[in-house]
Amino acid sequence: MFDVAFLNSIPNISVYSPCTYDELMYDIKAAIYKDSGPVAIRYPRGSQPCLPKDYTSYDLPYIVYGDETAKITIVTYGRLFSSAVKAMKRLEEQNITVNILKLNKIKPVDQDAVNQILSSSHIFFFEEGMAIGGVSEHFTALLAQKRYKGAVSITAVDNIFVPQATVERSLELLGLDAAGMTKKILEETSLEEQSKA
Repeated sequence: MFDVAFLNSIPNISVYSPCTYDELMYDIKAAIYKDSGPVAIRYPRGSQPCLPKDYTSYDLPYIVYGDETAKITIVTYGRLFSSAVKAMKRLEEQNITVNILKLNKIKPVDQDAVNQILSSSHIFFFEEGMAIGGVSEHFTALLAQKRYKGAVSITAVDNIFVPQATVERSLELLGLDAAGMTKKILEETSLEEQSKA
């Protein structure tokens, strides 16, 4: 829970957060043969999460999954990508189109990843780490430098110790499972529509 915020404070470090075995292998090779400074690879215990059949692992710092023209973007990394995909499918059933910016390298954030979503009207960050010092905080600062005009929402661990529980239960309590992501996006997009009316 604390590793990303801690690692983000280390100068010139590269941090990877793969969610598949293939991505883990790509990142290990990059750490050995490409990166010149210190490297950290965060990979959750347990097995590879459930992923859609059309998903392909790439040796890239980020990918965009889903309709690239969608005006709502979910930004996440690591195992939460699986929950984000499930949330995307649930939203599609309600005629809400979103895409997912999946970060594989979370430090430094690729500038092209920032540019990729500047046309989104609303960006939702979901990360299973501390909000303070996390990827979403850093990414939001980069968006501000680009004068991003859309709405930004961050769901992360907000300055608390998470009570002991299973991973699934913890993610549910934090709103980081598929149901929590879906609810957050539905609530905030609904409020936006009401404010425009």
